[in-house]
Amino acid sequence: MDGLELFDADHFGMSASEAAGMGPAQRQVLEVAAESLHPLQGSPDIAVVVGSTQHDWMLLQEPAAYTSAYGGLAINGAVLANRISYNFALRGPSFVVDTACSTALVAVDAACRYLPDVPSALVAAANLLIAPQVFVLYSLAQMLSRAGRCFTFNATADGYVRGEGIVAIQLSANEAKHAEGHLLGSAVNSDGRSASFTAPSGLAQEEMLLAALRACDGPCGHSAPSVVETHGTGTALGDPIEHPTTLEPSQTALSLRLLSSSKTGLGHGEALAGAASLLRLFAQCAAPSIHLQVMNAHFDLRCADGSGCLAFASEAVAARPERGASSFGFGGTNAHVIVRTGAATPPARRASELHRRLRLRSLPFPWKVAPAVLDGKLFDVQWTEWREIEEKPSPLKDSDRLIVALLPPDLKDVRLLTGDIRRRSPVESAEEDFGSLPANLAAEVKSPGSSLVLFLRRSGTDAGLLAEEIFELLALSGALCRSRVRAELVVVSQRCALAGIPGEGSPAAAALWGLARSLRLEAPWVRVRLLDTDGPEDLQQLLPLLLNQEAELECAYRRCNPHVLVPRLRPLPAFDGTPPWPPLSGWHLVSGGTGGIGLLAAQALARQAEGLVLLSRRGVIAKQEHALFEELEGRLQRKLQRVRVDVSSLEAMEAVMQQLPELSGVVHAAQAPLGYRDLAGQSREAFLGEYSVRFPFARYLLGALA
Repeated sequence: MDGLELFDADHFGMSASEAAGMGPAQRQVLEVAAESLHPLQGSPDIAVVVGSTQHDWMLLQEPAAYTSAYGGLAINGAVLANRISYNFALRGPSFVVDTACSTALVAVDAACRYLPDVPSALVAAANLLIAPQVFVLYSLAQMLSRAGRCFTFNATADGYVRGEGIVAIQLSANEAKHAEGHLLGSAVNSDGRSASFTAPSGLAQEEMLLAALRACDGPCGHSAPSVVETHGTGTALGDPIEHPTTLEPSQTALSLRLLSSSKTGLGHGEALAGAASLLRLFAQCAAPSIHLQVMNAHFDLRCADGSGCLAFASEAVAARPERGASSFGFGGTNAHVIVRTGAATPPARRASELHRRLRLRSLPFPWKVAPAVLDGKLFDVQWTEWREIEEKPSPLKDSDRLIVALLPPDLKDVRLLTGDIRRRSPVESAEEDFGSLPANLAAEVKSPGSSLVLFLRRSGTDAGLLAEEIFELLALSGALCRSRVRAELVVVSQRCALAGIPGEGSPAAAALWGLARSLRLEAPWVRVRLLDTDGPEDLQQLLPLLLNQEAELECAYRRCNPHVLVPRLRPLPAFDGTPPWPPLSGWHLVSGGTGGIGLLAAQALARQAEGLVLLSRRGVIAKQEHALFEELEGRLQRKLQRVRVDVSSLEAMEAVMQQLPELSGVVHAAQAPLGYRDLAGQSREAFLGEYSVRFPFARYLLGALA
């Protein structure tokens, strides 16, 4: 779900600090509850039951969050319902239900028990996919589908796909208020001791269905559902158990005509799965089971009365308005709700009802709306008012993005447009001030959608100068990785990219692009864009491209070309058995040649190369690589040389190169002794150590082999 960080704190009477301390689930549930409670105004005796298993936000909190006065409320899911009751002054029962996947239907059952004492109840359910750790845990438990699809009822069902959303349902003791449908009965029970802690129990599911039928008003035969929204997560164990138990109770089987599952199209909403099923029943639509290709062999498709086969894809066969929904928690809590759907409300009627709610009176000042002239509260009105000046400005697409304007000093009309702007924080380029610059820059872009444009000074080829420039980008990248700020970083470079022009581009300058691409992979919440130019004088002309949020991620601008250049993949011609490159010949050099990657490269080269030279710092073959090295020796015999040398020492490399035969190719696989580090944990010393091994040697080889 997009826009989880957006919230109108003023509308709910909150301070900015309190709103910032709330988790996204609290904010979104409060907004959905505000819309759902609008028709129920008048009585404060409204019960609020929220179903949520939301713990993701707590997993992502930094230590600083626990020092805030609102930190305890942000990570405590128990206050989701209390937040609604507090904001809308509701004095009915208010609590949160968490029974894993059956949460929403258990919340409906709990709310129904209070309806004799309160006139109305609000049931909400929320499930937001925020923390990646939950995906990892569910994958380790083999709960998620490897194919990324919910194959409910299908023979190849192997797990479910996680879904997210927020749902609110109004329950009322007054039947006249709810034409969408009526809740006939519900039941909740537990598996008890089943085959394993997470294994479903067919016996418990059957008992739950019978209990729900007994809870319905009137004889069971008149309330048996003709349509059942099954739990149907698409697991190899759960589906075959649920199918026969749904058919087992005799009264249910005699009426049942359709089995459906919302999870094939919506995914498994977990805490809100049951609410999604109820909404589908009230909407009187059952989408086809889109991934049903080969029916599970354990399913019996015959109806109990012998009238035909059960349907899985269309609701045309359902003649009765009674429908049921099932949900099963993986901890063993089961729930079933039976409803009777009413006549569907025509879309034209709903539109006319909404139109009658909105009545505005003409006012002297169009940018002010007084609450006294409205028949109730005003919802979902968005407008923008521009002050009249001599030249009207064009609306900005994204007001929170970085805006650069070059204005003459005598432009007095600017005073009419003053307002809140982002503060510029210039930092001197002295070495002692640079240590705090990355953290300061990351703090400056904490608002979502902010852009940070980094202009690199020049594109020299001197190793020392370039290492300092790369380290500036490295430090900023580490700060963005650690702070997890959602922002946009635009790196503007000079002739770093190979744009198809002979003689341009240098490996040293292109290292900047390589580092920026690494940031894009390690911090997907940062949108990294790369723009390469001929020089600083092109920046003013490229300003629209800089500020265009929908621009390509990688662009190059050359004055000799009227078009902005972007990378594209081109299809190769059909392979006819002849490689498109010339065959290998002569001697080849492999740096890091005794390591795992180096030996694999050597093995591939040995098939055609005349001889190989393996360079390494220690010259030692690891125990697990002995067999591979002996194979190389057997194939090349005397045309395999192993040389011990530190490739970061150019003097030592020059001495070695003078003794080697003429080389036809090089594989640079040398690694730094410190090993791999991600950008968040990278230090200046570790980076320079890696850089000193790879870059100077690569540049030396380019000159030596030219």
